[in-house]
Amino acid sequence: MHGIFGLMQIAAQIGFFILGFVQLFATASYFTEILRWGDVLGWLLALLLSWFPLVGSVLGMLGAHDVWGWGWLPAFFLFFWPLPILAASFVMDMRQRQRERQASVIHRSS
Repeated sequence: MHGIFGLMQIAAQIGFFILGFVQLFATASYFTEILRWGDVLGWLLALLLSWFPLVGSVLGMLGAHDVWGWGWLPAFFLFFWPLPILAASFVMDMRQRQRERQASVIHRSS
């Protein structure tokens, strides 16, 4: 771990994991209540699809809006907030690795 960057990654991963469960229930609700695919098929497909970042976000948003009665904007903000955080975490991690590689090259050459 690299200080604050490591803590941010852990926080983002925990948030993504919790959100995954909310997406799972929203997606299963959408499949079983709106599409009427039945409980078993709806839950199996929800288990498979809700963990993919964009797919899970869209399906979760549909479930929250169509089944739970949420507005589009609250559903959008709930299910899409992790994407910018995950992207920022990825960029910061790549920069940190690049700095470590550069420091390693400098250290070896001295």
